[in-house]
Amino acid sequence: DISRNSSVCLGCPRGYVGDGIDCRVYSVNVPRVFNPLVDQYVSPDFRVSFPCLATEGPAINWYKDGQRLGVALDFLTGYSLYFNLLIPRSRMTLSQHGTLTILRFDPARDSGRYECVARTTAGESRVAANLQQPVSVSIVSFPDTAVAIGNDAVLVCGVNGRPEPAVTFFKGGEVIDINNASRPETKYKLQSDNILVIYKTTLDDAGMYECRVRSVIAVNSVFNTAMATGTLSVLDVPIFLSSLSDVMLEEGDSQLFTCIVNTSSLSLHTFFWKLNGVRITAERGRFVQHVNGTLSLLDALHADSGRLECVVSNLVGVASSSAMITVQASWFDVNSTISLTCPDSSSTDSAPSAGVATTTVTWTLDNVLLASNNRVTVENARLTIRPATPADDGVYRCVSQLPNNGASRSSRSRTVRIAFPPRLGSTTPTVSSVELSRAVITIDVTFSSGAMVTWFKDGRPYTTPSDELHMFSSDRRTLTICAVQFSDAGVYTCMVTHRLGNVSTQVTLEVTSLTPEAATKSSASYIVGVIVAACVVAVLIVVLVAIICLLVRRQKTGELTINSRRISSSSGGESARSSSSSSSS
Repeated sequence: DISRNSSVCLGCPRGYVGDGIDCRVYSVNVPRVFNPLVDQYVSPDFRVSFPCLATEGPAINWYKDGQRLGVALDFLTGYSLYFNLLIPRSRMTLSQHGTLTILRFDPARDSGRYECVARTTAGESRVAANLQQPVSVSIVSFPDTAVAIGNDAVLVCGVNGRPEPAVTFFKGGEVIDINNASRPETKYKLQSDNILVIYKTTLDDAGMYECRVRSVIAVNSVFNTAMATGTLSVLDVPIFLSSLSDVMLEEGDSQLFTCIVNTSSLSLHTFFWKLNGVRITAERGRFVQHVNGTLSLLDALHADSGRLECVVSNLVGVASSSAMITVQASWFDVNSTISLTCPDSSSTDSAPSAGVATTTVTWTLDNVLLASNNRVTVENARLTIRPATPADDGVYRCVSQLPNNGASRSSRSRTVRIAFPPRLGSTTPTVSSVELSRAVITIDVTFSSGAMVTWFKDGRPYTTPSDELHMFSSDRRTLTICAVQFSDAGVYTCMVTHRLGNVSTQVTLEVTSLTPEAATKSSASYIVGVIVAACVVAVLIVVLVAIICLLVRRQKTGELTINSRRISSSSGGESARSSSSSSSS
């Protein structure tokens, strides 16, 4: 019976030695703990025990996070002693064999690292384990993966949970056999518990993969499972399953173009389009590019004609497919009536309703404002030109504007082509050319699209030989003959045919031979040229020889100077030696 805050020294049992703090068993052997402690994951209010059985009958002490627990064995009675009031007797006990039991687990107070220390006078032995509250297993991420064919694929299944869950990979509902002895080489490998490596991927490796995780809490046998899926895409060089086809459109039509390639994962491919070699961007508002590799052309214009190209690329390579787009313009015959309507305008030919604001429509031809006159009538949204002339050929654009603020509401363009019969101008009837010179025959004729130009020579159809000496211009109005021969002389006829009329004209080609004076002048000029060239070459050779001789002479002069200096220095040394010898004698 002692007073409060006093100290008392108690005796140790027989066979124990006290060190002022603990009673240690007297032994010549270091104690050894039979069973290693294992980490335990316990739900709140559950019971958990840590057994600590050791040889040599040592004193057992327990530590939590490096601090000694206030519970130990009473070696006289075998009952637990509680000398730390922070650990209530109702939550923690220590058995006679050293097993620590927590009756009701409190995660806030009991979670941590527990260590059992068995001590004798010969030494001590320690074992430790963690005690934590379990965390439900979950899959944080299992992203889709893309890899080029032949490369290695790495599938990472990001998991979370306590205790550490077990991860299993599946493909097509079947577990992936990591250790398959029938394979000639390793196909799969677990780089860690949650990382699957697939070596030298092929197209067969592509598909849907599953990551399944599972953990179990041993104390209360609670199972946690989770599953996630991810797609592995094995990319090969893109190949078009169907090529783009040539299309012919009318102005104002809409068309959808589709690139079909050998893949199901379009998101892993990059698509872009070109028109006449220029990449189509978002600024071209009538062209709309979609994410699935398609292109929409809205309100086609004649200016959209050309070669359309689809280019697709991925990690492996690039492929392209192209086709021709032909947008036909609106054709009107000369002297006919041109009638155009602005399609996006809400204004009509009818009178506007009272109190309803109508839009104002303006028309331009090649960016020049059109006004009403004796041929042109602009009424609401309709433009009428009567009669049509070749000068009316061009791009018409209508702009509808709100009357209040004048802001542009919409605009639309339309290309108009005027068809007229071909017209002849003043063509030179005779062309004279000297033999072996160049002859050019040009026909002054004007015609619209749809006309056909045909040439005749001496009444027979004329086609240029395949010798690159006879050439037509792109519009076939001009015939050029290089190094003209006497056989090229004759009467050439150019005929232009059109559904509105035909015209033709003739040009006579005369070929003359070189005159003796011209031949003599030509021969003399040739001889003079040869002589001048020979003189120039001779002068260059003389200059080159002179430079070489000068260099050789300078080199020999330098060697003679060096030798003379050496001789003079040697003779000076000998005279000095002779004078010294005479003085000594």
